Amino acid sequence: MPQRKPKPDRTMWLIGGLYTIPALLVIGASVTLMEQSIVIVCGVLSFGVTVVITCSLLGFACSKRQRLWPVIIGAVTCLAIIASVVIFHWPLRARYVLSRSSLDQLAQTVRAGEPLVEPTRVGLFTIVEAEVNRHGIVCLWTDTNPRGKTGFVQCEPDSVPFNLWSMVSLDDCWQFISED
Repeated sequence: MPQRKPKPDRTMWLIGGLYTIPALLVIGASVTLMEQSIVIVCGVLSFGVTVVITCSLLGFACSKRQRLWPVIIGAVTCLAIIASVVIFHWPLRARYVLSRSSLDQLAQTVRAGEPLVEPTRVGLFTIVEAEVNRHGIVCLWTDTNPRGKTGFVQCEPDSVPFNLWSMVSLDDCWQFISED
């Protein structure tokens, strides 16, 4: 009598959806304009959570005699997403690309000395303060924490005259910085 293959357990696919939690944590840290060091910490935590989820799901799959490949594919995909966010900061970069023309327009307005109602929505970002600093650099701040501002500065990546905690170079014209 031929052996029957075990029926696929739908709960494996549902539980595999748990992989979205650590991936979304690190994506959320990047997309909500957290400084680079926080994105890295979220990436490390997400990596750990993914390992725990994977070990649990592998044990569950073995006990139910289910295929292991969905768990392994889910883990590899999740870890690849986490690594790509930590290394490339692509959620921030995607928001930036979609908002670039609006940031350029606001920079021209600020440079011209026109009054600005703050906070203001610029593309996909909220700018809480805008200024031209003493070096003539347009600064569009998304956070004005007294310990150090965070936001977009319009200058070349090799000439950023700020006391930096972290910096993500978005292109040759705009940098996302956190001051120390």
